[in-house]
Amino acid sequence: MKEPKITVSDHAVLRYIERSYGLSLDPIREKIIKLVKGPVAVGASSHTVDDVTFCFEKGRNSSDGIVVSTVLERGMGRTKWLRDHKG
Repeated sequence: MKEPKITVSDHAVLRYIERSYGLSLDPIREKIIKLVKGPVAVGASSHTVDDVTFCFEKGRNSSDGIVVSTVLERGMGRTKWLRDHKG
């Protein structure tokens, strides 16, 4: 029997690291919030820092506010992402 291909999502890898190794993601979240707070306040839909672009969109619920939904590295199609996620 042929073995199935197995793929592990980035989300699963992060959760595994967080839960198996006791790594808290909160300090990383706090750093990202500090980096994007100013641009979000003036209505930006993205912000580039050190060759990575943080992309924002409205949360699904009004209580979610603005969500940093992805982080793109140089050359990852920022223009298309922004066009598809304008809101």
